[in-house]
Amino acid sequence: MILHGLIQSVFGYQINLKGKKLESNINKKFNSVYITLNLPAESNQLLSESALRSNRKKIQEATLRLKDHLNKFRSISELNYAIPLDEVGE
Repeated sequence: MILHGLIQSVFGYQINLKGKKLESNINKKFNSVYITLNLPAESNQLLSESALRSNRKKIQEATLRLKDHLNKFRSISELNYAIPLDEVGE
């Protein structure tokens, strides 16, 4: 499950399907990675326009936006619906 792996690598712990913490990975070292993805035309346009407004390259804009999103939300179940970090079940 891709989302599971993403949550594990970003937040440092594994999560089961009910959102419970299973095992800590906080002490693991995660290196920088390059990720290739297929961005739909509409998203490409939005990213391009955003990069122009901020005077950044598209890769810089995409990196900043992804980091910001991952720091604000613990998961995303569908487009336009993300669960904020403050709603993480204990």
